[in-house]
Amino acid sequence: PVKDVKIQTFTREYNYRTRSNERKNGDVYHSDAEGMFLVKSAGERNYRNLSFDFSLGNDRLVAENYFSPYRDSRQNTGEKTRTFLFTDRSIYRPGQTIYFKGIVVGTQEDNNRILTGNQSVVSLFDANGRELSSIEVTSNKYGSFSGSFVLPVSGPGGQYRIDNKSGSTYFNVEEYKRPKFEVEFMPVKGSYRLNEQVTVPGRAESYTGVPVSGAVVSYRVVRSVSWPFFRFGWGYYPFHRPESEIANGTLITEPDGTFSISFTAVPDPQAQLKNNPLFTYTIYSDVTDINGETRSATTVVQVSNKALLAELSVPEIINREAGSSYKLSATNLNGENTPVDVSVEIFALNEPARYTRPRLWDAPDTAVYSREEFIRRLPSDVFLNEDKTPGEKGKSVFRKNYHTASDSMVSFAGLDKWDPGRYLISLSAVDAFGERVTVDKVVRIISPESKKTPANEALWAYLLTPAPKAGETIRLLTASALKNARMYFEVMMQEQSFYRERVKISQAQAVLSYKIPETFTGEIKISLTLVYDNRSYYYSTAVTVPDSRNQLNVAFETFRSPLLPGGTEKWKLKITDPGQKPLDAELLAGMYDASLDAILPHNWYFNLSEKQYNNPEWETRNAFASSPGYTLPGQTTGPDYPVIRSYDALNWFGYGMYGGFQRFAAGRSAGMMKNMQESMPEAMAVAPTADDADGLISDQTPAEAGAGKQAEPPQIRRNLNETAFFYPHLTTNA
Repeated sequence: PVKDVKIQTFTREYNYRTRSNERKNGDVYHSDAEGMFLVKSAGERNYRNLSFDFSLGNDRLVAENYFSPYRDSRQNTGEKTRTFLFTDRSIYRPGQTIYFKGIVVGTQEDNNRILTGNQSVVSLFDANGRELSSIEVTSNKYGSFSGSFVLPVSGPGGQYRIDNKSGSTYFNVEEYKRPKFEVEFMPVKGSYRLNEQVTVPGRAESYTGVPVSGAVVSYRVVRSVSWPFFRFGWGYYPFHRPESEIANGTLITEPDGTFSISFTAVPDPQAQLKNNPLFTYTIYSDVTDINGETRSATTVVQVSNKALLAELSVPEIINREAGSSYKLSATNLNGENTPVDVSVEIFALNEPARYTRPRLWDAPDTAVYSREEFIRRLPSDVFLNEDKTPGEKGKSVFRKNYHTASDSMVSFAGLDKWDPGRYLISLSAVDAFGERVTVDKVVRIISPESKKTPANEALWAYLLTPAPKAGETIRLLTASALKNARMYFEVMMQEQSFYRERVKISQAQAVLSYKIPETFTGEIKISLTLVYDNRSYYYSTAVTVPDSRNQLNVAFETFRSPLLPGGTEKWKLKITDPGQKPLDAELLAGMYDASLDAILPHNWYFNLSEKQYNNPEWETRNAFASSPGYTLPGQTTGPDYPVIRSYDALNWFGYGMYGGFQRFAAGRSAGMMKNMQESMPEAMAVAPTADDADGLISDQTPAEAGAGKQAEPPQIRRNLNETAFFYPHLTTNA
């Protein structure tokens, strides 16, 4: 750190008389023993950007980056009243009844309390913001109230709201058609190979469990490609390939509501099979029943020249002192478990012999110096593309065979003796077609007790305590390959710095710690900053400390499903505090028709943590950056013109290569849609009947639907209430 540096702040303001920017000096600061200085806030409405002029003796630096001193210092004083409103559904028809509940809390800073006896007026507003009705409510001893509104039979549809000045909630009012059935695909079993026919089964069923027969299924199959078998050390990752539609068509559901979509797993001709690409075929289906209602479903089928996926659920960083077991699994490409023998072998990876700092520009095509001469002149810089090499495979430290049917957990014998660093885990198995499948994963072994650094980097860190609680200690393992480096360790909470420490480190690792206050809850930001050899390095992470003192535990003691229509059922819940003691509490419970979620999903918002802290971070991106070069004008012997060569070319008459392809593709799609419409079954053209069947599926066949019979008059719906129950004030017996 440099002490007593003079910092002159200044701004640049435009002078309309001289038509130029002028410098205006501001406050002057001096760095302290830690090389730091604090800039005063410029107020709420000062949006000027500050620049800095540093000077110490005969040395001077005018920083190119700037700082915005603006900060919103307007703080809410006193307690703020907030109301959380809940409705029984998210969508209603005109004339239906809305049931609601409200919870009133008082919030000051990060503290909340329920407000009892709070009086307010709850109003119902339509889509145009016009008040339709209102009622007066008073919160009970739990800070809650409830009520209901009856929607008008006529009026504009759209988004309505309930509001009481301190809270609001929104819902939709419209003449919707409730879904009568749903579509789902069955799991795809077995393994498939490329260019083989794949069959995907599906089913259409009403919400009452009745099969939807005679429905028209329109489908299309879209292919995409990925490379999950791409192995360590193979070089550059393959290029992305665009999606492509390979099949489409229509079919009819069977009497039991089932259907099967078949297609040929055609590979992408541009994807090199030697890299073992995985082709994902996404099947999109639209099922239209004889009443004209359409429901959709999507599923995927994965096919490759390998028919097995082996996985070891090991994290990227392993603490050798902690020790653990990891799940080993083998499935076919569509997620079905496949018993198979798997060989697990682990190799140590050799780290680069020297530390190199990040380059600020692209790697050159050729080198002027030899590698030895380059390293002698620039010992910290990257030679050509040596930073892109994955590292050499070293000795084998572990090898064992497993069978996934009986050995599902893997633990590494002798892990506590392994040196910190990078390791390569290699899984090898044989699929159902006799193909060898190999999966590689690179992990890093760490040891807080070791003296060896786990990474040959300028700044490396790993949080040893990712889920701390109030009163516990945060432990951060950090390492550096630099000599005599200085890190700046900082802990921030609620936009303020609570702890700062200068850490001296030299080609070693260290464990940094900070004890969380006993009463603190919320987010804690931990950061490390390091400047060395004209490079800046920054690491930050955050942990959230839960409010375990006020946590409620809700558990079902009795719960049964499915239920019988018209029957009576009772469920029992238990609410306890963090110490598992019964609590005197109030509970909101509701049940509604799940088919409404297909139109507009329903959820309840209840987030007591209102204040969101934006813990700042050190700006290091512009500390050391590259700038473009400029050629100054000078004397020349004459202008140098580039050599331009022209060649014979085809005359496309306005149709460019890419534009012509797009027009051709568009025309082909249009023709394809026209052909599909011409071959569409007549049943799809039947006008839908009214939404009055109450979940019953008509037995009218597609042929009868197309015979031109006059539609029967719509039946009157007997029950328009889609809310099973809404209990706003259930209380415990504590």
